[in-house]
Amino acid sequence: KIVKHCHEESQGTMEIAQGALLELAEGNRLEITNCFPFPKSNDENVDEEEYTLAMMRRLRRVNVDHFHVGWYQSSDIGNFLSLTLLESQFHYQTSIEESVVVVYDTQKSAGGFLTLKAYRLTPQAIAMYKDGDFTPDALRLHKIGYEKLFVEIPIQIRNSALTNIMMLELQDMIQEEEGSHFLDLGTAGVLENHIRAMM
Repeated sequence: KIVKHCHEESQGTMEIAQGALLELAEGNRLEITNCFPFPKSNDENVDEEEYTLAMMRRLRRVNVDHFHVGWYQSSDIGNFLSLTLLESQFHYQTSIEESVVVVYDTQKSAGGFLTLKAYRLTPQAIAMYKDGDFTPDALRLHKIGYEKLFVEIPIQIRNSALTNIMMLELQDMIQEEEGSHFLDLGTAGVLENHIRAMM
């Protein structure tokens, strides 16, 4: 659902797609089992918070996992860090302790590499945001660099047994030519965009 929504939003308009993540609590792991998109930001008639609560009530009524544990967002070639993302994740993490943001990169994935990453704010970043001081002195005080702003959470994707059977059958039907995977040019478009962004 995340992949479908992000690709639909990015086609032609390159808009950022966002949505809510729903889960089932499983010991010390966060098992994300469902999600739904947020309404588009240009629609002024829809209150996002009201919409989210209404969706969760409806999902509970039909016995689908409905515990809100974070949100997802699309990105373009790894370009996802913004003040909006920092603000949103801060509010999620302070109200829902186990909250994560899942970032899906549409460009890299279109090149043949599924790019899904989950992040949480570090305690230093939360302390800095609470102070509301984003000056270089505050960054030095909290010892925050770009690498200490977010911590990446490892993701494991699990398919249903039927999906795994279908994938294995497809793998047997499509024989990979020996050595052709070393000649994959799927990174060419992403590399070009990276160089453009650096310039």
